[in-house]
Amino acid sequence: MLLLSGFVRRFRVEFAVEFRRIFHEKIATMASGSRVKPVVVILGSTGTGKTKLSIELARRFDGEIISADSMQVYRGLDIVTAKATREEQSQAPHHLLDVATPDQAFTVIHFREQALPIIDRMLNENRLPVVVGGTNYYIESLLWQVLIGSGIREERGRRRRVVNQSDPKRAKFAINNKDEKDDDDVDDRNQQQQDVPAGSSLSRCVQGHDDGDNEAAREAAADANESESGTTAAEANDERETTRKKVRVLDKSEGELTVAGEEAAEAGRSGVGKFEEGNEEDFAAAAASADVDKVLLMTTEQMEQLESSLLHRVLRQVDPVTADRLHPNNKRKIVRALEVLRHDKKPLSRLLDEQRSQEGGSNLGGPLRYRNVVIFWLRCEQETLNARLDARVDSMVAQGLLEEIRRFYEQYVEPFEDNDFHRGILQSIGFKEFATYLSQYGRDQDRLITEFMQSTGPNQRTDPPEGLALLHKCLDNLKLVTRRYSKKQIKWINHRFLSNSQREVPPMYALDTTDVSRWEELVSCPAQEIIEATLAGRSPTTQQPLPKQANPREGLNEETSFHCDICRRTIVGEYQWRLHMRSNKHKRSLHGHHKKAAGRLDPAK
Repeated sequence: MLLLSGFVRRFRVEFAVEFRRIFHEKIATMASGSRVKPVVVILGSTGTGKTKLSIELARRFDGEIISADSMQVYRGLDIVTAKATREEQSQAPHHLLDVATPDQAFTVIHFREQALPIIDRMLNENRLPVVVGGTNYYIESLLWQVLIGSGIREERGRRRRVVNQSDPKRAKFAINNKDEKDDDDVDDRNQQQQDVPAGSSLSRCVQGHDDGDNEAAREAAADANESESGTTAAEANDERETTRKKVRVLDKSEGELTVAGEEAAEAGRSGVGKFEEGNEEDFAAAAASADVDKVLLMTTEQMEQLESSLLHRVLRQVDPVTADRLHPNNKRKIVRALEVLRHDKKPLSRLLDEQRSQEGGSNLGGPLRYRNVVIFWLRCEQETLNARLDARVDSMVAQGLLEEIRRFYEQYVEPFEDNDFHRGILQSIGFKEFATYLSQYGRDQDRLITEFMQSTGPNQRTDPPEGLALLHKCLDNLKLVTRRYSKKQIKWINHRFLSNSQREVPPMYALDTTDVSRWEELVSCPAQEIIEATLAGRSPTTQQPLPKQANPREGLNEETSFHCDICRRTIVGEYQWRLHMRSNKHKRSLHGHHKKAAGRLDPAK
């Protein structure tokens, strides 16, 4: 009897869910042709089911999917980047997948310039644009007017190694790579931190990397808040020494371009510049003043070869407001600010003020681009998500992860002499973590390890092959940085979408994906009901938008720099400055400073 009663209850629940699904589908079909469709955005940490929901909504509401993932725009590494499979892509039109080769630059500006016309075209055709992805600043660039300039910025290209044809291995490698690249081109036409060993081709790539979130930090809107960063005493001395030297940049077309740093400093020492002897800040200011015109005539690649401190001093001469809100070590944003001045003939600070002063603007940028937007934030309990992400990494290995990263390494890392794991797809979580293994071992070891991992039963080998321990270490690190990245995605959404009282944010609805067995009930059906309500011009009955959150930075000046002489750190933003002044590290440094000062004053010592 109890068994029969349980069966009846389960039948009622399943019947209700299915009836609701069919009902919503009918309503959506009737409503979709009568009202302008909204732009649907799906946010969330990696592993929360964004791809699944995007396909369901695109199929239900006659929509198309725009991928907002800074790694999935590149060809290759389909397993590593968790790209929608061919089967999934066949269920609904997908855009901005595989649109760049790994040796090309693709920034948030490229993304915006390609995505906006697609969205506008869909809205004109009354189709539903579904923007989905984990690169939140890509999504920001579509929803708000937050980027300065409309052109594609100048980018440094990667240089291939010169192949020694007398080396059979290297010559064979180059030929194989050419064949693979040709095959990839035909396919396209047919279907439209671990340390790296010193001396290896990857040795300059992953030092100081921010475990998956660095792309967001570097390519975010120019007005994004900077986080705390420090400069050690040794680094500060090196920087001061650099400003006294002549910085030369080799330009093939013009010969040697000289930046007159040393001459200006020498003038200061001799009294010509009326500076006191030993006043290095005055020397630096004179050097920067002399450098401005020459630096502004440089290409982006030339500027990137100069010291960050020198570029920052040049920026302070031409745009002191922007210089004050950028850390002296943030070379990428400093170069970008100088590029804006050169291209637009206006300082970045003035352009930002103009953008923010528009009706609907905020301290984070300009107003909303589209008025009819619905945002879904897929959330999952962290413990469940961590287990899900670990299982995803294990499944990647079974899908052929090792073969994929080896093929990519041979085609897009070994042939190049400037492999920078802070740029493009090389920074992708799931590839850089294997840099040490890939540089130490080759395909033969891959095969032995794969055979060992796949062997089971009485034939299973007991002696693990060389490299297996290192590979497991790489996999464990991948799991760690993936979990860490998921938390950073949540912080970004809270900070940029929900914690700013000035910014106008479209309605954002939270959907719980913790229990996948209740997907229809907790995710799919509520999302459909919200879209149907939006199409009908009414508020949803079952879901309410998330409220704004309290922001600890509210009312603080987040666009000014502070320098702690005790800790020798430069800190951007009043909030981070207050945290630093209260930190134990600062208090210990201050105590040590007072102790040393007291020792110098005590005659007995």
